[in-house]
Formats: sequence, structure tokens, C-alpha cells
Amino acid sequence: MRIHLSRPLLLDTAKTVSLHGNLWLTFLLGLLFLVSQFWLTFRSMKGKILPSMTTDLLNASDWAWTNWIFLPLFLIPLLVLDGLVYFLLHQGRRTAGLGRAWSGLMYTVVLGALAWLGLGLVWPCYCWCCEVSGAN
Repeated sequence: MRIHLSRPLLLDTAKTVSLHGNLWLTFLLGLLFLVSQFWLTFRSMKGKILPSMTTDLLNASDWAWTNWIFLPLFLIPLLVLDGLVYFLLHQGRRTAGLGRAWSGLMYTVVLGALAWLGLGLVWPCYCWCCEVSGAN
């Protein structure tokens, strides 16, 4: 298999990996800083049981705060691997479909993580507001 270093493919790979990296960075910053802001809201719900999705999110945030120094050491090699797989799969016409599937999978994973972050934070507040207003 010959590897062709064409400029458009390299730019496309860099653009895709950059977007994946920015989405992962958004998730990690949300996990580190946004969850801690909601922690005070959850503490004010005295006696309320939080959904398991939210408690898992709080535990992940605690883990991220404890190990924040290692997060770049984890994220950077994964992005390099993502770029390498994306680049190699877009080399030929037969594997271009696999390259698009790979990119779609990477977007699905990070968007799923962002959805987990958003729902984990908003769901307890929504349930609490429904309880207070009496709407069930």
C-alpha cells in the first residue's frame, strides 16, 4: 500500500482531528468546571436522591479533578491515533467509506459524552422543578 501525502488530504485530516479535539476539550472543561458549579445546586436539594446518571457524572468529575494532570497525556495520543486512522482510511477509494464511518463514529462518541454531560446536569433540576410545581 502506497501512502500519498496530498495536501488536501492532510488539511482535511488536520481539520477533522482539530474538530474532534475541540469537542473533547469542551467535554473535559465542562467535566472539570461546569459540574463543580452544579454541585452547589445539588447540595441544596437536601434529601433528594440524584439519578444514577448524575452521580456517575459527579464521580467522573471528581476523578477528572484528581487526575487532571494526566488528561492531556491521554487525549493527545488518542487524537494522533484518530488522525492516523482517518488519514490511512482516506487513502484509497475502497476505504474512503470506512474513513467516513470512522469519522462519524468519533463524532458520535464525543457528542454522546457531551449529551451525557448536559443531561446529567439538567435532569435532576428538571425533576426537582416538576416536584415543586406539582406537575407529574
